[in-house]
Amino acid sequence: MDAAEESRLRAIYAAQLPPDQQQRLRTLGQNLEAADALATDVRHEFQTLTEQAEALNAVRIEKVAQLAVLRGEPLPDVMKQLGLWQNDSM
Repeated sequence: MDAAEESRLRAIYAAQLPPDQQQRLRTLGQNLEAADALATDVRHEFQTLTEQAEALNAVRIEKVAQLAVLRGEPLPDVMKQLGLWQNDSM
């Protein structure tokens, strides 16, 4: 593995919410689904965590795409190799 590939792999795994924030986002999402509403302060927290997660996911997919180019492989293949592919139809 060369330095460019290693750098992208590190960036891919670094670009995610910390585990406690991931869990909090899941919990808030479940609460929203169950109650169909959240208190204003909790809704703000949910929106903030969602925006952070989306921004980090954009960084991750950009780095995965760069890694796919480096490897000369299709993006879905690299995503599957990294355990990031969730679409079973491909």
